Amino acid sequence: MNIWVFWLFLPLTLGSLIFGLIYKKRNYKTKGNIIMGVIFSILLLTFGSFYLIGLKQYQTDTDYLYNIGELIKVDFPAPTKVITQNWMQGKQTSSSNILLKYTSVVKYDSEASVFENSLNKPHWINSLPANSFLPMVFIVQTTGYEKFLLYCIETGEYNPEFAQVNYNYISIGYSKKNKGLIIYEFTIK
Repeated sequence: MNIWVFWLFLPLTLGSLIFGLIYKKRNYKTKGNIIMGVIFSILLLTFGSFYLIGLKQYQTDTDYLYNIGELIKVDFPAPTKVITQNWMQGKQTSSSNILLKYTSVVKYDSEASVFENSLNKPHWINSLPANSFLPMVFIVQTTGYEKFLLYCIETGEYNPEFAQVNYNYISIGYSKKNKGLIIYEFTIK
């Protein structure tokens, strides 16, 4: 979401280009300034433009978090920051037949301690199961996390042992150190 920062460096590259053009008229050798100014201006403009492409893909409202909380019966405190990525646009392919719907990163300040009391309920587990059918990205991102929850939307079952095809799942990882959650909503095809 902050990739627009590339645009802040455009004045430097455009300055190099303009400097090269001005001194080229005065018969100085500034071919390098012109070439580098053009190349880096194009690169910075292109990378910064990804911000405009991704605007619809990311949301920062808390509605998704509270909707998940109602569904899985967990009271989430008011977060400091929520970023939800929508994977439903476009077409996905996966070799593991796991298709992502939404991924969220939730950060808390001091209110995380209030939430930690609810982590002692039976549906929160201390480690991911060995036969886990979770997305590999979730497993890697939550290395070192303390509490986990897996929920099957269709059956209402917490931490199911086996995956069912065409069922939707929500996986949550909580880190006390990071004071935050990682939430993945996915389906298995």
